[in-house]
Amino acid sequence: MKSRVIRVVVVVAILVAIALLARFQMTRSSGSEPSPSATMSGQPSKTPAGDDEPARQPTPSTTAGPTPNASPQNPSPKATPTRTESTPSRSLSLTPAPIAEPTHTYAGVQVSLDSIEAVTGEARGPGELAGPALRVTVTLRNNTATELPLEGALVNVFYGAAQTPAIQLSGPGVDPFPSVAAPNEVVHGTYVFSVPIEDRSGIAIEVVAGTATPVFVFEGPVQ
Repeated sequence: MKSRVIRVVVVVAILVAIALLARFQMTRSSGSEPSPSATMSGQPSKTPAGDDEPARQPTPSTTAGPTPNASPQNPSPKATPTRTESTPSRSLSLTPAPIAEPTHTYAGVQVSLDSIEAVTGEARGPGELAGPALRVTVTLRNNTATELPLEGALVNVFYGAAQTPAIQLSGPGVDPFPSVAAPNEVVHGTYVFSVPIEDRSGIAIEVVAGTATPVFVFEGPVQ
């Protein structure tokens, strides 16, 4: 009898334990912990920082552009280059000598026209024009006891009724005066000028031997 009671008590204890375990399992499966999906849906979605504000527009550049009225300055027109230098005033000139008798003398300095030749001018420098030309060879005799500086020596030619200055050319056969004429030395200078054939009836040739002498002038027609 006593063993039977013990078996009943053990069975009851086992049943109670099973019941308690089953209740505990049911409580866990339907307990108060929120499901992962509920937890995820309950949280507000995060937005990237700054999305709640409008994007800032770039500030317009304040760098000053070109002034509307500013325009590049027009370069001044270039003067037509010529090889002929300025001639001293004719008020310092000697009385013109005829080309047919081409010798001038002043204070021991003698200037003569050796030859005037018609040639075809050669243009190799700025402002030059090839074509009909005159080649003039001048002889200078320094009959003094001192050197005669000739760095600034010039030969100029004028032609036509308007006495138009002739353009000096590079050739052919150009051979300028040396830089100095020693005492009692004879030097020569050959120059070429552009002169139209139809304007050779009135030619003027000026020779500048330096600052110590006046301008030697020769005038007349050239065939």
